[in-house]
Amino acid sequence: MRLIPIMKGAKFSILAIDRSDDASVKDCPAEEFITQMNESSRKSLTAILKRHMDHGPVLNTEKSRPLWQDIYEFKTRQNDRMYYFYDSGRLTILTHGSIKPKGKQLSDEVSRAVSLKNLYFNSKGV
Repeated sequence: MRLIPIMKGAKFSILAIDRSDDASVKDCPAEEFITQMNESSRKSLTAILKRHMDHGPVLNTEKSRPLWQDIYEFKTRQNDRMYYFYDSGRLTILTHGSIKPKGKQLSDEVSRAVSLKNLYFNSKGV
């Protein structure tokens, strides 16, 4: 497991989990989702991420909200979601993205984010 830098700002650095240990192989669910987003969704997510990294946590629940314990989501107007958690106070770690989940799908997305978070902390030896 490794981390891919996405953006760095005054308040936070934003990184994405890559499940591969091999530098020649990419297995980064967050980055894969971002590349598959349409242009307006990507612009919307980029604006939210820039606000977050430069000014701190986004408090507008239309843009970001806590989901379960320490798992959060960034939300675009186009119904895309990017799941994340915090580490060491100044790191925002993106796990993966999805289209707005319905019903039980949300608990599946949260479970996936928790699994990636656990992978991250286990690789750190915490």
